[in-house]
Amino acid sequence: MGPSKMSPRAWLVYFCLTLIFFFTIAFQLFDGEIWVLVGAVALVPAVAVVAYLARPSVREVLGLYFIVYRGNRATIRGDFAGAERHYARAVARAETSTYNHDSLMGTALSHLAEVFRNKGHLADAEPMLLRALRHAEQAARRASTGAVTLWRMRETLALNLAAVYINRGRYAEAEPLCREALAALKSDPAAAEEVRAVAEHNLAQVFAGRGQYAEAENLVRQALDRVARRINRNRVSPAFWIILASLADLCRRQGNLDEAELLARQALALAEKSIYGPKHPHLSRYLNVLAETVRQQGHLGEAESLCLRSQALTEKAFGPDHFRLDGCLAPLARIRAAQGRFGEAEALLRRCVLSLEPAVVAEHPDRLARREEYAALLRQLDRADEAQQWKAPPKPLPVCELVQDQYFRV
Repeated sequence: MGPSKMSPRAWLVYFCLTLIFFFTIAFQLFDGEIWVLVGAVALVPAVAVVAYLARPSVREVLGLYFIVYRGNRATIRGDFAGAERHYARAVARAETSTYNHDSLMGTALSHLAEVFRNKGHLADAEPMLLRALRHAEQAARRASTGAVTLWRMRETLALNLAAVYINRGRYAEAEPLCREALAALKSDPAAAEEVRAVAEHNLAQVFAGRGQYAEAENLVRQALDRVARRINRNRVSPAFWIILASLADLCRRQGNLDEAELLARQALALAEKSIYGPKHPHLSRYLNVLAETVRQQGHLGEAESLCLRSQALTEKAFGPDHFRLDGCLAPLARIRAAQGRFGEAEALLRRCVLSLEPAVVAEHPDRLARREEYAALLRQLDRADEAQQWKAPPKPLPVCELVQDQYFRV
């Protein structure tokens, strides 16, 4: 096995042993001078690391991951335009790479696709993730070492693609991806519990989208237990509060408002204390879940405050027409209707309908439900003719709020 085909750890060991051999000879030539041996011990690791970093393959990998790191920092700040620029640079660099090409392409494309998903460009994120999947599969098949890790990355990318399909309401395409990833991860004893929990959570979202709330709740609770076992004092995984919010939403849909409120408040508190902070647009999902829960409990004042906060965060990051606004504008419209402010409620619901139209498929349950809700309000305002054009099909699918968070990042 030549040095170019060695793993990084094997290469470093090989290089260090070679240098120690030559320094041992020098130690004998210099009549056992102790300073030669001390210099060898101090110099060997430094020389080995510098030589390793000088390899072209290592430089390419480190250069790409430095760009990805800058993109990650921009995402944490909520600067999605900046993150897109950095990730696009990473993709351009990966395309010209001569070492680990497929692995680097899979990583770079997955990050860029996640930014597009966050920005609501779901149709653009899908082909990027499909490309990333192909590159990950090719890298895993060609790898002489580390193939298991590369296949695990492939399953992660499949879950990211499933999240895009769930966002758009394409549950028939999301379900097999989730099931295949879950089966592959179950047969991999070294797979992280967090990744398995993500697979269970995403599959639960498919069930929830079809109105199978009991099945979805069982899967989400299983995923939550899996992630909770990995929690320590120094680190709480983002998957934990993402799954908490999903469980809160499922409890709310089934009428268990007290547990839903407790879970939603816990998820919101954890998200606010995370690296994203209390002003990041990712926080909107947790605000929306809690807002709709307390609204159903009759606490209109708190619900209104939560909705307005979520609206401000989302509009600042994504503009006034983003499909994520449905999560806060729909509850706010119901609050305005309960306050007798029907004109404002009508305007808010219309914004919801128009924001969902280009982002999701025609049969998406949120889109159908929102059209029906808007039509009902128009009829209440004696605008029956106008309501007819917005009326949803006779039997709309069960309501399922859009999945609006980051499930997993490579």
